[in-house]
Amino acid sequence: MNTAKIVILMMVPFFITQPSLTTAQDLCIIDVTSVSQGLMMSIPNAEMRQKRGFCIMEMGYAVEKITDGLLELMGEKPFEEITVSDIVRRAEVGRASFYRHFDSKEAVVHHHLSRLLKEWGREFEAIGKPEELGPSLLRHFYGHRNFYLLLHHCGMSHYLLEAIRGAMELDSKSEQEAYPLSWFAGGLYGLVDEWMRRGMIVSPDEMAAISHH
Repeated sequence: MNTAKIVILMMVPFFITQPSLTTAQDLCIIDVTSVSQGLMMSIPNAEMRQKRGFCIMEMGYAVEKITDGLLELMGEKPFEEITVSDIVRRAEVGRASFYRHFDSKEAVVHHHLSRLLKEWGREFEAIGKPEELGPSLLRHFYGHRNFYLLLHHCGMSHYLLEAIRGAMELDSKSEQEAYPLSWFAGGLYGLVDEWMRRGMIVSPDEMAAISHH
């Protein structure tokens, strides 16, 4: 197997110097955070972490209600004005239930973003074709465009870059690995961010054609 793999991302070539870069798992994109044992892919020996941006309990009914409630509120008023009290009132769950699952409102957003990226990861793994990386990502972002556009509207599109960079664990990589992976992360984020800025009106197929030129 070649030591340098050409990853076609959004129809743009990125050269990643990894010895075996063939799947979403290799790209670490689906390793954003360890959350649910049922609806998401389990990660061996993953530790539950309690820090900014991470869900601290398994996903369940309360998590869904809290997430839906926060997303509704994000469409109604600025994120910084939303309180935990607002969220639990909208979600119709107790305040203790919120803190049993999350340590902050930011963690709710990171958790939902993680879930969506892992959902894409499973779909990509099922396809089993490395050349489908770009098209499958385009379809993922477009299919969940309401959420990604909401992030952008709230001035939080950088959460996507944080999720991608965090998933790749750049701080633990050598320089030889970190720089090309950082390029990959920045390229992916830059393209999707511009797509969001323009309202994601262009379809995935049109985006692929545009990027291919």
